[in-house]
Amino acid sequence: MNQFTRKRLSILLLSSALSVLVSCDKFKGDQTIPSYIHIEKISFTTTDTQGTASSKITDAWVYADGELIGAFELPVTLPILKEGKHKLMIQAGIKMNGIASTRIYYPFYKPAEYEVTLYRDSVITLSPSVIYYDNVKFVWMESFENGGSSLEKTSKSDTSLVLTSDHQLVFEGTYSGLINMGDSVLLFEAATMNSYSLPKNGASIFLEMNYKTNNPLTVGVMGIGASQTFQEPCMVLNPTETWKKIYINLTPTVDEMTTALEFKIFIGAVKSEDVDQAQILVDNFKLLRFQ
Repeated sequence: MNQFTRKRLSILLLSSALSVLVSCDKFKGDQTIPSYIHIEKISFTTTDTQGTASSKITDAWVYADGELIGAFELPVTLPILKEGKHKLMIQAGIKMNGIASTRIYYPFYKPAEYEVTLYRDSVITLSPSVIYYDNVKFVWMESFENGGSSLEKTSKSDTSLVLTSDHQLVFEGTYSGLINMGDSVLLFEAATMNSYSLPKNGASIFLEMNYKTNNPLTVGVMGIGASQTFQEPCMVLNPTETWKKIYINLTPTVDEMTTALEFKIFIGAVKSEDVDQAQILVDNFKLLRFQ
């Protein structure tokens, strides 16, 4: 559970695609009238040292007595051909990289567990709440709430990230990061001031962040080797009129940088020709791995 290999990822993605619809095979056997479980949403909480509780949990991965019943988009009332006392486990599902076709359960969220009594043709309502696993390592976090930023512009950038306290722009708290790109600003790029050690063995590495932008925004990884630095974009975030939460899988990118000794996270943008004034807002970066 602590390592999220590519092979495991492929299996999960296939399972997700196949199990969003309940298989007819689940209704074979002696029981023909199902019990029902209703899940409106899955909430998420953090401690004082774990940063924002912002999340984008879209699905519930439901297990009964260790058996995967299916992955279901929330809210859902799902049938289950079981009755009596059973152990249920609910894992919080997300859209990896913000893509609907890559739905997985988030490996850093500890599942909610229940012991329930199921009754045929009756509905039990569950309100799962998940937390981070105890052994999650917060490699880098930036919420801008200390009045500074651990992101600095690179030598190629025409402008810098600044802090804004405008309540109409801030996502939560007091500050968010702001990048303005006018007519004279064509390129923005900033990277973490510090570099970090990350595993290259297929272990799960994700970047969480909140963003709102009217201009495409690139997120990627810099791999720092003994004699050179490699830079690889991971994905481009499309413009959005509202704040969004995204979970970006960095595992494949880090694995491919075989000669890198340490890593930095970078964000960048080229001003679109059809945007008069590009405005990019970011907040709540979390670079996560397991200890």
